[in-house]
Parts: sequence; C-alpha cells; structure tokens
Amino acid sequence: MSRWPVALGTLGLAVTLPFATCTQGKNGPADATVAPAKDAAAPAVAPTSVDPEISAVRRDAQRALELLSKWVQPGASDPTGPWAMAHGLLAFGPSLAVPNGKLVADYIVTEYSVDAELLGKKRVVFPSATFSDEPLEPHKNLIVKTLVELGLPLDRSFALKGNKKITLDELVGQVAPIIAVPTTDDEWRHLAWSLSMLLGSRSLDTVVGQDTGKPVSVRELAIASMSYLEEQQKFIEAAMLADQPEAVEKKKQGIFAHTCGGMHLIQAAVFGASKVGDPALIDRARHQLDILAFRYLAERPIYEAALKKAPREYLLILKIQELKFYGHWLETIALAVKWGVLPVTPELKETSAEVTRQLVITVVQLEQAYRDLDTIRTVQKQSYLDLIGDGCHAIRGLREALRLIFAAP
Repeated sequence: MSRWPVALGTLGLAVTLPFATCTQGKNGPADATVAPAKDAAAPAVAPTSVDPEISAVRRDAQRALELLSKWVQPGASDPTGPWAMAHGLLAFGPSLAVPNGKLVADYIVTEYSVDAELLGKKRVVFPSATFSDEPLEPHKNLIVKTLVELGLPLDRSFALKGNKKITLDELVGQVAPIIAVPTTDDEWRHLAWSLSMLLGSRSLDTVVGQDTGKPVSVRELAIASMSYLEEQQKFIEAAMLADQPEAVEKKKQGIFAHTCGGMHLIQAAVFGASKVGDPALIDRARHQLDILAFRYLAERPIYEAALKKAPREYLLILKIQELKFYGHWLETIALAVKWGVLPVTPELKETSAEVTRQLVITVVQLEQAYRDLDTIRTVQKQSYLDLIGDGCHAIRGLREALRLIFAAP
C-alpha cells in the first residue's frame, strides 16, 4: 500500500505520563506509567526471534489490553445498559455474562427486544432506547449484527417474553425485508450495521428490501457502500494525493459526519469487498484503507493541538476522542487483515505499531477516568458510555492486532 509506513519517529513507552484525565477525579491528575520490559506482563505468545521494536509494542499492547479489560468489563456487563453490553460482546466474546450468570447475548434479546409493526408487518426488533432512556440500538440492527459477528450459529435460539422463542436466523429474516439502499446521508450513516449483519448471515445473491418496494441484493448493497465511502473520503483523498495532512480539517463534513469518524462504514465496505471477492473492488477497498492510514497523519496533530489549548473541563472529552480514533483504527486494520484484504507486511506492522503506541499512551492517560467511572456516569453520562463503548473497540483492536499483526513468528 502506498501510504504504509507513515514514517513517524519511534516513541519510547517506558515513561511516566501525567495527565488530568477527569475533572471529577478525587485525587487530581493521575500519574500513570507503562512499566519497563522487566516489569511488564509476558506477551500472549513468546517471541522466537528478536525484533526489539515489535516485541516492545507487543508487550505494551498486551499490558494495555489487560488493564482496559479489567476497567471496562463491569460496565460492559451491566444489565441496565444494553448498548454497552452489545459492545462488551465484541470485546469479551459470547461467554460474557451479567452478574446473575445469564449470558449477555440471551439477556439482551429476552429483556430488550419488542414486537413492533413496521411496514405493515409485526417484527421482533430493538428500539433505539430503553423505557428508562438508556441507549439500546441507536443504529438499526446493531444488536443482531453483534450476535452475527460473534459467530453464533444461525439456528441459535433465544427466549422471548411470553414463553416464545426466536432463532438468530429469524431475527435477521424479520428485518432484512426492510433494509434498502439509502437515499439520504442520514440513512447512509446508519447502514453499516445492517450491511455487516447481512454479509455475515446471508449469501451475496440474497434479495433484501422487499417490503420497502426497492429490492436489492446483498452484493449490490455492498458495492453501493464502497461507492458511497469513496465519496465521503474524497476530500481526505485530495489531501493525501497532495501529501498535505495539515490540509485536513474536522468540521463534521463527509466521513467526519458519521459516528466514530465513519469507521463502521469503512469496516462494512471492506467486509463487503472481501465477500464479493472482485479484484477491482478489493483494490478500491485497499485504497480506502490507504486513506485511513493517511488519516492518522492528519488527525493526530489535530488532537494534539486541541489538547494544548483546551480548557481543563474538555480534556477528558478530547482524550476519549483519541481513544475512539486509535482504537477503531487498529480494529479496522486488524479486521481488514482477518478478511484477507490487507497482507501483513513490514510496512503495515510499522504503521500499526505507531498507532498502537498512541493507543497505549491514551489508555494509560485515562486510568484515573476509568477508576472514577461511577462519578463520571453521574455527571457526564455520554463520557461514561464512550469510555465503555470505545474501550470495547480498543480491546478488540488490541486483541486482534496482537493475534494477526504483531504475532510472534
């Protein structure tokens, strides 16, 4: 890929990083340290050849993964937070359970699904929020997409209220007929979860959207999503081709208007390209990942500049934005490797190592915030949700990168 590596200097991680992470912290700014090699937890797989830089990244990523998992798991298995639990499933897998021992996957379906009439038919769906106004499914089909992405069998059965049962295949089948090619930017901003659900559970030639009057095959939906992604990242592509990362501004335009900086759209479009298997479409996917690599060069200085001039009360929000970007970035690249779209080259390792370093530093700087989650939940609810949700994406990014990108030879 033309943008690998990003040619940035090596950062040492065995340093103390004082940072005021939470305005509600009981003890002021936290002094958090990434331990030197002799104190670090052993990597998941002991290296058999010496690559000091990658070994150091692997060591620090493993330690950050352990810490983040410890801090995030209680909130990600809280039965009152279905959106957070859905993220927890991706971070911790299908064995994640609520405190009473019931599997989170079962708990979400049983407790939070509802019968609703949509386009003239009764369907089992998940509302955007719970009756107590907790976020549930702000993006259509997020819950079922998560269950599919876990790799659960399509004949896996879930209990519903009223002694009824429904399979995962039936959950997909009830919403597939109301999924259509978006016609507005707002509709596109919610498609990624539905498309990923379909790609993981249906053949490419399956026709969906029948109940909308605009039937479309999963293949056509996947190809359309790539075209839309290209349009949304065009302004960043122009800066990349001119080699001007400083020309990129974040003003909620294009891809920046999407949730999580459009990472879910990128993931869905790249997953679609891998499923379709057309070489030209895969090349287009790789080019969009080139742009994502360039975005690191463009966005990291934006965060650094904002942190230098931001009032103290905004520091936590900005650090969470860094967690969101670096965690989703690493997750997206690792998934692209998993799907066979990106090969693991020395250049990809170098770029991914640089982003991983920044993610590790960010996790360390957020330690006090994670220790103060109960307080943050009371006074800054959105920050609490982001610390859990974005923490889960970072966990999956670190775990998959350790397994697929930084694995010892």
